[in-house]
Order: sequence, then structure tokens, then C-alpha cells
Amino acid sequence: MLTLLAMMILIQPVLGQDEPPPVRMDTVSISTTGDIVFLSWYKSTVNTSRYVIERADGFLWDSIGGNNNLNDTSFLDLTAGPCAKSSTYVVLAINDQGQSSYIPDSKELKTIHFYPPQYEACAQSIELKWTSYIHMNPELGGYWVYISENEGPFYKLTTTGPGDTTWSHTSFGLNTKYTYYIRAFNNLSDTLKTSSSCRRDVFTDYPALPGDPYINLVTVENNTYVKLDWAEDQQAQISKYIVQRSENGFSYDTIAEIDHQGNFQPATTYIDSEAEFNSQSYYYRIKVCDACGVERGASINPSKTVFLQGIPSSDGERIELSWNEYEGWTFSGIREYRIYRKIDGVANPVDELGVVPDGTTSFADDISQLSDVGGVFSYVVHAIENDGVPPFGGQGLSSISNEVEITNESGISIPNAFTPGRDPKPEFKPETVFVDAEGYQMLIFNKWGQLIFESDNLDEGWDGNYKGQYVTSGAYVYLISCKTFEGQKIEKKGTVTVIR
Repeated sequence: MLTLLAMMILIQPVLGQDEPPPVRMDTVSISTTGDIVFLSWYKSTVNTSRYVIERADGFLWDSIGGNNNLNDTSFLDLTAGPCAKSSTYVVLAINDQGQSSYIPDSKELKTIHFYPPQYEACAQSIELKWTSYIHMNPELGGYWVYISENEGPFYKLTTTGPGDTTWSHTSFGLNTKYTYYIRAFNNLSDTLKTSSSCRRDVFTDYPALPGDPYINLVTVENNTYVKLDWAEDQQAQISKYIVQRSENGFSYDTIAEIDHQGNFQPATTYIDSEAEFNSQSYYYRIKVCDACGVERGASINPSKTVFLQGIPSSDGERIELSWNEYEGWTFSGIREYRIYRKIDGVANPVDELGVVPDGTTSFADDISQLSDVGGVFSYVVHAIENDGVPPFGGQGLSSISNEVEITNESGISIPNAFTPGRDPKPEFKPETVFVDAEGYQMLIFNKWGQLIFESDNLDEGWDGNYKGQYVTSGAYVYLISCKTFEGQKIEKKGTVTVIR
């Protein structure tokens, strides 16, 4: 292996003899199969007995062949591997004495190295890049970019200037195989001289498109926030989920954007701490963006929270509950609603208070027998999903409503007359509602101010007796005192008429 400089040193002793002139190079090009380099040059007719072809893949030159037929001015290089790199070629004319003449600027030729195209799916571009073609004779006119679609015929896609070695292809179809090659051409007066690069393939696939999200559940958690949970598409790359909320189910506002953290599978839960769930229900939907950030669809089942309301009945014996239906389990549906109650913060009963079927959105809680307990009642409703087959529901999930708290008013109802020993009112007994039994006291006085009855038992009434005898007809003074469960004192004073 000899460098050209070494060869020049070796031939110095015979300088002075007639030596062949430098060979004028014509073109170098790569075959359509990408494994052969075609080299051509102009015939040398002075002091030449043969040709030697040399190739440099870096800084060192190697002799790769020769040609003793002076009329044969072409060569096929079968060992270059031209698609992996660019190679530089020169042809030396050799005389009978083995002399050759090489001048550094003797116009060696270099194959065009066409780099693998860079396909940017999200930017919708294919970036082409190649090395310059040097020493085109007489001058380089520019480059033609050829293209084939799905292994069809090639056609000229565009023309670039002689100083251009990059080009962006932006108008193309998806899921198509494109094959490119670059061809350098001579100036426009002589375009027959050309040099072609290797061919490069690109398949314009696009990241798998995600399906529309499915919302598993929206629910009020711990009466603190609304939690959303939805199913992910594990077959597609997802760049972002967009969480939207609406008060009417038509006009949605974006409340969050959940970006992926490097794995193209962003989180599929969201906590909405801004929702006023104690005053209304909300619709939610999820939008999904593909790997390129393009919005592709919204959840197929916009979902609505359960908003629970409650008021005491006018007689204080019931609490009337009502709520809106849960929306979202489009495919599985709702099995039932379960009502739970707490009294003064303690579950009562431990399990559900009641169960109503799908389509029923009200419940009356009879509290007439609970007047001896605290007056703070709180309720939640659980919407229960039907069993079914995932992925579209069927997981037996539970969506919880807001917690509604109702304080029933404490009070005392006192009759104004009674008939001792006879119906309909055989005794004098006030009716109390949500009154603390501890601290209760009832005193009865006659018209002279004499205490004739007293009791600290809520369930005990005065039967009209004093010292074993029914009192006479007339008005008697009562003084009743008690406390609410919050410790507020209530006093009632008046007269009750005894009728005989």
C-alpha cells in the first residue's frame, strides 16, 4: 500500500524522461444496485502503455486495478461498498518505463455519499443529506432528487443548486415506502454527464393513533375533591391527556393537561380540588393527544358526578334526600344506589341505610324514632356499577356523592289541656325533638305556687295526681327546661288546663 506521495518519490529518479500527462477524469457513479462504482476517464494518448486505478477511503491510497487497453477508459469497482461511505478515485497513466505523472489538483473524483434519510413523523418531513460531488467537468450544474413510491418507477422530484447538499421533503403520504437517490448533473448545456448516489428507503409510518379514552369513574372522595380515573390505550404512544369539566355537558373548560414523563403513557388519574361539588354536579371528559401532540379524540363516555341534597320534612320526622343519576357507565349501566348515614359523625347503621334501584333518585329517612339522639345527620349516596365485561365498564365500581349534612331543629311541643285518667289525653307530657335527655326538668305548680310535680325523665308525664288524688279542674303552671345536643338551653313556661 503506497500513498501518492510515496509513489511520486519513487519515480523521481526517472524524471526527465518522457512521462505521460495526468489523466483527465470524466465521471464516477454508483450502480442502481448500490454495490458497484462506475469510473470513467478520458483516453491518454501520450507516452501511455496502461492505466492504474487508485482509490482512497480515507487518507491512504490503494491500487485497486489496472487496464492495459488504452481504448478502455472505464472501470468497475466491485469492492468499494459505496453505500457505507464516500470513496475518492484517480486514474494514473503509466508509460513503458513505469513512469506516471500525478499532479495533486488533477481532478480526482469522489462518489456521492447519500446519508440515510431522517424521517420526522411528527414534523411530517423527510430530511435528505448528501456529500458534494467534486470536479464535475466542465462544472457542476446541481443535483436532481429522484423518488419512487412503493417500488414504482422513479421520477424527478426536485432540482437543487450546485451548492446544496440537503433538502426537505414535506409533501408525502403516510404508510408509504419511498426510495430516493441523488444525481449530480453537469451544467445545463451538457447534462449527459451525471453521477448517482446509492438508493435509500424510508417508510412513512405514523405512531399508532390512540383510541378514544374510556372514563372508568368520577367520584367525590372523602367529601374533599373529585377524582377521575380512565383507561389507557397501551397500544399507542400518548403525549398528553386533556382534562375538561362542564356544568351543562355541552360547554367544556380545560382544567388540566397531563403530559407524559418520557414513556408516552401519562397518568390516567386526576384530582379536581377546585370543583364545587357540594353545590352542584359536574360533567367530565378526557381528550387524548397522540405521540406528536395532535388531539385525536375525546372520551366516549362523558361522566357526571352525583350531587346529593337533603331537607327535613315539615313535621321533623323525616329527612328527604334527592340526587341526580350518575352518568358515564354507558355500556355497563347502574345496578343500584346505596344510601349511607352518619349521626353526629358516627355511622348509623354500620352498613347501608337503604338501597334503591337504578332510576330511583330519592329516599326518605324516617327519623321519628331518633329524637333522643343528636340532631346532626349526614348522608352519602353510592352509585354501584353493574357487572360486565371490561374494558368498557363492568368492574363493579362505586361513585360516591358529596356528603350532605342536615341539622334537625331541637324543639318542645306542649299541650294546653288534658283530662287525667281519660282519653284522649290522660296525662300532661311535652313532645321533645332532638333534646338532650341529660339536664331535662319539668315542674308543675298549683295556683298558690306550690310544687305538686317534678320529673327529670323525658319519657315521664304528669297524670294529674297530687299525693294520690286527682287535682281539681283549673289552670296549673308548668316550667320546663332542657338543652339541645349542642348545649343550648331551652326554657318553656306556661299553663296547662286540667279538665275533669
